[in-house]
Amino acid sequence: MAVPAETKELAYKVWRDHGQNLSETERVLNGEMGYVISRQSLHAWKTEYDWEGRAARAEAEERLLERESEADLLLLNCIKQRQRYETYFETLPVGTVDNNAVNTYNNILRNILNIRQKMETGQTVDFDRPKIFLEDMQFIAGVLQEIDPEGLKVFSRNFDQIVKRFKDENAKAA
Repeated sequence: MAVPAETKELAYKVWRDHGQNLSETERVLNGEMGYVISRQSLHAWKTEYDWEGRAARAEAEERLLERESEADLLLLNCIKQRQRYETYFETLPVGTVDNNAVNTYNNILRNILNIRQKMETGQTVDFDRPKIFLEDMQFIAGVLQEIDPEGLKVFSRNFDQIVKRFKDENAKAA
């Protein structure tokens, strides 16, 4: 009796979801899902339909999508930073120039252009998270110094803890 294509597809998905392990796939399909499929059949399907090659292609595609999503997220974050700086510049008195903010703003604009160019050409987007983090911290400190000197003191007291959390979060992401 011919096995429906849907069953073979389900077997492939279970195989992938369970560490590409035929024994585990057989256990899940037969025990948890109520199918009756032998390990020999699973092995034959794995070979006939090149499950390993298919899984490798799927994983490569998932990594590519993940990278694209990360690039989109990075671009969005840079655009938000740009908007914050533009709002900040609007609050400055006429004739006042904040050189640090202008330099950081220029770096953000340069990052936005670089990210867009790399996305358009299909290159991977690399970015310096610590540099961006420090630029953000400098911006926050500068604004606090100007609008809330007491808030700057609180920020300063907690700066080491903020940096530690940043390092912990980025260690998890790496």
